[in-house]
Amino acid sequence: MHFPRLITAFCFLATSAYSDPGTVADSVAAMDAPETTKSNEGLVLPLRDALQIGLQSNYNLRVQTLNPLIAQEDTNIAESTFDPTLSASVSWAESKSAQASSTLDGAAQPQDKDMTTDANISKRFSPGTEVTAGTGFNRYETNSSNALLDPDYRSDFGVEIRQPLLRNFGRDVNLAPLRSAESGYIQSQIEFEDSLANFFDTLITAYWQVAAAKRRLELSQSSIDLAKTILDRTKKEFDLGLATRSDILQSQAELATRMENRLGFEKELADEKDRLRFILGEDLATPSARFATVDLPEPPVETESLSAILTGALNFDPTRRALEKELDQRYYDLVVVSNTTRPNLDLVLGGDYQGREDELGESYRRAWDQDGYRWRAGVELSFPWGFAEQKARKRQTVLRLRQTEIQISEAEALVRQEVRTAWRQLENGKAQLKTARATVLLRKEVLLSEEARRERGLSDISDVLDAARLLDDARLREVNATLATILAHTRLGQLDGTIFEENGFNPQHLIGRNLSENSSQPEDPQS
Repeated sequence: MHFPRLITAFCFLATSAYSDPGTVADSVAAMDAPETTKSNEGLVLPLRDALQIGLQSNYNLRVQTLNPLIAQEDTNIAESTFDPTLSASVSWAESKSAQASSTLDGAAQPQDKDMTTDANISKRFSPGTEVTAGTGFNRYETNSSNALLDPDYRSDFGVEIRQPLLRNFGRDVNLAPLRSAESGYIQSQIEFEDSLANFFDTLITAYWQVAAAKRRLELSQSSIDLAKTILDRTKKEFDLGLATRSDILQSQAELATRMENRLGFEKELADEKDRLRFILGEDLATPSARFATVDLPEPPVETESLSAILTGALNFDPTRRALEKELDQRYYDLVVVSNTTRPNLDLVLGGDYQGREDELGESYRRAWDQDGYRWRAGVELSFPWGFAEQKARKRQTVLRLRQTEIQISEAEALVRQEVRTAWRQLENGKAQLKTARATVLLRKEVLLSEEARRERGLSDISDVLDAARLLDDARLREVNATLATILAHTRLGQLDGTIFEENGFNPQHLIGRNLSENSSQPEDPQS
């Protein structure tokens, strides 16, 4: 294959459309005012609108939104321990003997029917006390002539109180699961706030990556325009005998290289846009509406001091705050598991009023009149031999508690390290941006100087092309430094929690709104 011939033909076709390219100075000046791409790329999507769409449609955020709601149900589950419990039972039996076993049976073939019903309501209280109130009756029917009551109704109603004296005694033990669930719910809210901060950082980073990729593509097009201008001018000089065939070939090769580089920048922009679309919640199954980001802005000039940012980051740090709530849960777990190492020793008190008659209503009336009663009291004791399992679980809980304490210390140290790193990136980005802009100005002067020297015959085309390449590199470094400075500032905002206010959002309102709208349909990012 003849690659040089193909490249030459390609360059000739590409440059033939430019009949009046202008001067090199005009092309260099045009690089400061890149051609707008709004008409080609579609509607401009401001950053805040992108954040609004992502808050409704981002896949990961929609998943994380459900976690506080799930944790809230744990609180309801723990509270249900103190809900009243209703119970009822009915039993029926019938028997008939083949023959009497004694004259006391009162029938040749004794036959009886027995039905028992019970209804109870019980409730547990925070000190561990369990109160059960209930009523019931028994209906006994027989064919014995000795029966004084037939049918025989026995009714009763009464109360039983069970009070633990060792295991399950006291409010601290019985409320520990509920307190643990409440801490878990607060922890889930803090973790959701962390997810929001991460989402803001991720989306803002992707957004400005698209803007930077768009700017690189614009610079690539400006570079191509400059290369075309140099090529056309070289051709004119060749016609006048002021340039050689080698000069034309060098200009054509430079143009081909820059057009090849443009393909890479186009791919980069498409990839960055796809990444942003995914973060916005688009499934990428169908082409979305064409959109463009705003231009890459100037990085913020004023920033707080390192100590102020570090203080804010330590106060905001959701990882540490979530671990502190986890530590609370570990303490409640220790209370619960310590309770299991105690024996079961319960005091049981109860009493019933009883009535007996041949009619159900009359039997209950006699019970209400306290014709009969039964009082009872007792103590119940049980415990596993050695408490081996319970003691092992307690040791595990103590070790997990210690783990959480270490993780809290690690989180604080990690925040300090991340803040310092982001701060250095911000300061380094500012310095690089300042240097890159100075370099761009110098490289523009060098390019114009080399072009002037070439007109006087003091340099050849390779010097001009080298100066143009160095200008391209300087402009790309300026874009990269601008992006790095913006992203470092965004990272600091994520660490100290100011990323929400800087973009016009209140984190508490975001948490409440997302949790209340979790069941709503996500906004279609393609609309």
